[in-house]
Amino acid sequence: MPNYYKFIQYLRSEGIGGLVSKVVRILKRKLFGSEGTIFLKADSSIISIPVRENTNVRIEFLNVENCDDFERIKFFAHVHVSDYLAHPQRIVALVRECNEYIGYACADFSSPHTIHGLGDFRLDTGEAWIGPVFVKKQWRGKGLNPLMVAKLLNKLREAGIHTIYTCISGDNAASLGSFRKMGFKEWGRLGSESEMLNPLWKKLTSTAASS
Repeated sequence: MPNYYKFIQYLRSEGIGGLVSKVVRILKRKLFGSEGTIFLKADSSIISIPVRENTNVRIEFLNVENCDDFERIKFFAHVHVSDYLAHPQRIVALVRECNEYIGYACADFSSPHTIHGLGDFRLDTGEAWIGPVFVKKQWRGKGLNPLMVAKLLNKLREAGIHTIYTCISGDNAASLGSFRKMGFKEWGRLGSESEMLNPLWKKLTSTAASS
């Protein structure tokens, strides 16, 4: 039954076209292999954020007043509002246009950070993780990811964070492009022939890493 609800939620968010695209991506992975999960890393002092042009878009942090709005758009079932409201080292930036919340980005500088489906990623002092990140379908491609990252970055710098990690599916060219434009560089990869050479093996504890 949980899979049924997950299917319905995905269909509502992405539509028939999005569902078909996802099925095609899955088939491609089965037939031709996958690009794997790409781990990215950036120095917080050199991340480049574009100037916001849309004055109707506002970025705010998760709090008790907007937590119900976050619950309605969070999309990922493994993201729990209580985990962020109750933990000072976990923060969420929400983006809204007028009165509609249209996306969010999470950050975590507690250790270890749990990556859904992959395992625990060790964060040392001065390190943080960004993700998951979600934007409603009709708002994608409008430069919202950098705006949310910029909001998170202010808090992370205040907390003494100098290094930021994230990971993105190799099939998600749009998100990869967005983070690379901000200054993130590929640091490791799961699902590649040379993955045993990746430095992430020193940081990631997971069934994927031990198989």
